[in-house]
Amino acid sequence: MADESVRESSDFEKHYTLNVGSANVEECSRSLIITNKGSFKWSGEFEALQTLFDDILKSQTSWSKPGGSCRKLEVADQLIVRWYSDSRSLTLNGSKDEEIKTCLRELAKEAIDHDMNTSDSSFENQKDSPYQIKFDGEDKSLESQADVSAKITAEDLTMILEKIEKIKQKLERKIDDISLEVCKFQDADSFALTLSREHISFIKDENVQLKAENDYLKKELENATLVMSDLNEHVKLMVEEKQSLITALKILQNNEIDDGRNKRWHIASDRKQQKVPQFKPIEVSTDSEDNYLSTNRYSELTDEALLNEQQLEETSQKNEQQIKVISQPRTNQTNMPRGQQSSKLPGQKPSRRKTKDSDQREQQTEQNGPNVLPNLRETNQTDNRNRTDSAATELSKRDLNNNNSKPDERKPILIIGDSIIKHINPNKLSRRTVHKFTYRGKTCEEISEAIDNTQTKIDPSHVIIFPLWYK
Repeated sequence: MADESVRESSDFEKHYTLNVGSANVEECSRSLIITNKGSFKWSGEFEALQTLFDDILKSQTSWSKPGGSCRKLEVADQLIVRWYSDSRSLTLNGSKDEEIKTCLRELAKEAIDHDMNTSDSSFENQKDSPYQIKFDGEDKSLESQADVSAKITAEDLTMILEKIEKIKQKLERKIDDISLEVCKFQDADSFALTLSREHISFIKDENVQLKAENDYLKKELENATLVMSDLNEHVKLMVEEKQSLITALKILQNNEIDDGRNKRWHIASDRKQQKVPQFKPIEVSTDSEDNYLSTNRYSELTDEALLNEQQLEETSQKNEQQIKVISQPRTNQTNMPRGQQSSKLPGQKPSRRKTKDSDQREQQTEQNGPNVLPNLRETNQTDNRNRTDSAATELSKRDLNNNNSKPDERKPILIIGDSIIKHINPNKLSRRTVHKFTYRGKTCEEISEAIDNTQTKIDPSHVIIFPLWYK
């Protein structure tokens, strides 16, 4: 394979040296440019470039135009040539690109040598001529402008001008390439410098910003720790208040249960119709002169709540207000004749017949005088019975009025506090109606103001206030 590549390259070189004429050499020297980086540029026309590659490849080449200012040549997937008319750049790719590049370099070198030889031969031919142009710094002497124009032919003058123009173009191209490279380096250096400065300033600003954010986060962390400690204290207070509230509600519930057990007759009195109470006879001591009662015969029917409320009044007026009732013992009543025994209850009024009998007995007593003891005894028994009946009637009316009035045990319970009271189940606390007023996150003063502004018809027996926050 190496021998074949060497043979093919030698064929290319042989073909180049044998088949490239003076016209192509002149065109190459005018249009083919090799930069310092080794890249190729074609400054001439496209037809001249096509003719050059036809001579190099010994065949008629076909160029395509894929788009834009590009012209493309493909040779059996071994060589791809692209020429851009706007930038004048010439690129070669493929397996044979190095051989073609070598041929182009040799062609450009030989074209330059050919130009130099042509210029030397033209000047040598003019050495022996008496008419010469001498370039010795500022000393430029011409024998006669008319003689020179007569002796020098037009072809020689045209050739000299063309050579000068070519050299001038090459110098300009070199200067342009060098200036372009310098500009690129300067732009790269300035861009890198500005980029580095901007990057350094950005890093500094970002560092300052990060320091400020770090300080702010430290302060926020300290505040968060303080808030967490405060919240932990509030949680502890809330747990304690919750326990105290539960304890108070349990005590209240136990009191309600005890009150319900001890005062079941109130429930029965509410559900059943009022009946005439059955009074027990009271034994009265006959030793006392006026026969005062030592105990209240209606004590079993009294309301304990009312007794507790009126305990002070009763103790203060105990000696002053006593029931003075004269009644006959059970033995006297049983020993009475059957017609004179009372079959009525103490709460009932005596009949007219008994009142008439008592009046008749009183008249007989007045007529007969104080010697008739049985009639006096009967009169006393009748009077005592009438007094007892009136006292029982009055007490029963008072009990009915007390039962009709709403007692404290039947009044609702009012609970005021923070949102924690929403977890309270009223059915587990008491048989009464429990009202809950929640004021979330408010202090005692705010709750009191809200209660004062609230209009409600609730008449509670107990009010439980449970604020959570203390400020």
